[in-house]
Amino acid sequence: MRRARARGGEDDDGQLEQAHQVDVIDTWGIMMAQVNAGHRTLSDFLKDGVHLAAEGNNIIFEEIMKVVRNKYPDWDPVKMRMHGPWWRDLDLEHPETDLLICANKP
Repeated sequence: MRRARARGGEDDDGQLEQAHQVDVIDTWGIMMAQVNAGHRTLSDFLKDGVHLAAEGNNIIFEEIMKVVRNKYPDWDPVKMRMHGPWWRDLDLEHPETDLLICANKP
């Protein structure tokens, strides 16, 4: 199946962002900027030309985190308060004890 860039770039003018009040990340543009600069090849980002490779997933994650940190700083995982113990700190023999304590905290 061939896909047209025109279809993928339909929101280049920002209409989707404005109409639905959502943040849009131009992942294709970000990947192509690195390809055009000679820093990467498209196969670094797409394992078969369509599906993301590890580096493609990393780019998307980093761009999502930029939006979170800039527009939703309370959602930044680094700044979030832990409501329970780390998994490695759970009493694996009796995990319900730790989890019940967490459930009863305000």
